[in-house]
Amino acid sequence: MSGGPIHIPATVVGEDIFVETDRALFEIVPSVLVVDDSKAVCRVVRKLLREAGIGDVHEAGDASTALRLLHERRFGAVIADVEMTPFNGIQLLRAIRSQPATADTPVVLMTSNSDRGLIAEARASGADAYVLKPFTAAMLGDTLRDAAKARPGRARAPG
Repeated sequence: MSGGPIHIPATVVGEDIFVETDRALFEIVPSVLVVDDSKAVCRVVRKLLREAGIGDVHEAGDASTALRLLHERRFGAVIADVEMTPFNGIQLLRAIRSQPATADTPVVLMTSNSDRGLIAEARASGADAYVLKPFTAAMLGDTLRDAAKARPGRARAPG
């Protein structure tokens, strides 16, 4: 089913109402850049994103490559690992937020580290969401949808 409002006659109140449907995830987030220094993790996240309905998935093995790709094209969202070298995911996030061309891109940080201080630092640095590994396709899809809603203008931008 396509997204958009569905017309529902409201007989009880005597007037028409519109209900916003939940659009398919790929309509909300048409493309994703996955950033992780583990190729295996990138493959798993790509598979989960495809299961969640996103087919346009690109990978970067480090923050520098991610920034180059972000300046070459627009992505609907970025999913980045926190624990990378030489620049970690929070440093990548700060770089994304510091550039006008990428500042409004939804960013989800992922890690297996549940330290509250790290999560607080991610939020303070501008993360739209934070997901703990391991996660399912449904969890990742819901997290991406929430992140895109936080920055609606960018998430639907063409790739």
